[in-house]
Amino acid sequence: MAAQTVFGQSDAVAMELVDAFNAATTGTFCLKLLARRRFSRMMELVDLPKITDPVDIQVFGGHDQADRVGLSGTYDDMYGVHVLIQQVVGAGEDAEAQCGRLIQLRSQISEFLMSTRLDTNNAVHNIANSHVFSHRHGPEGVYDLNRLEKLNAFYSDLIVTYKAPGLRRQ
Repeated sequence: MAAQTVFGQSDAVAMELVDAFNAATTGTFCLKLLARRRFSRMMELVDLPKITDPVDIQVFGGHDQADRVGLSGTYDDMYGVHVLIQQVVGAGEDAEAQCGRLIQLRSQISEFLMSTRLDTNNAVHNIANSHVFSHRHGPEGVYDLNRLEKLNAFYSDLIVTYKAPGLRRQ
């Protein structure tokens, strides 16, 4: 089977974000991280990194939306992705300190995303200079308190929508 060379819009954005995270310079984030493109969330504790490992950043597509601008055949497109931050933190004082660092990392990731413009060259409709249009947290809130209390695992879902203005279609 030949390798796929053209991807769906939100998938292409997700892959660009993974590359941007993994290429970030030392000191950009307060903790080491490893970003990966996923199609579903990794939820089993045995598969998640421990407190001594790099933080797991899973990026997966969320939604695509296109709004026509007038009669010109031009659309403002928006592509949503989830940026999921997970790590098994354990319990006790070390876990409390790590949770504080993970919340700090979450804020740093938010700032990184809002300051990063994206280009894709492998999407069905390539985009240039796409910027964050909206940023919000998942239904669990800033982090999943229930998962933290019951499983000693930090879980935070950032939902980010990038806007690609002026994309022309035929």
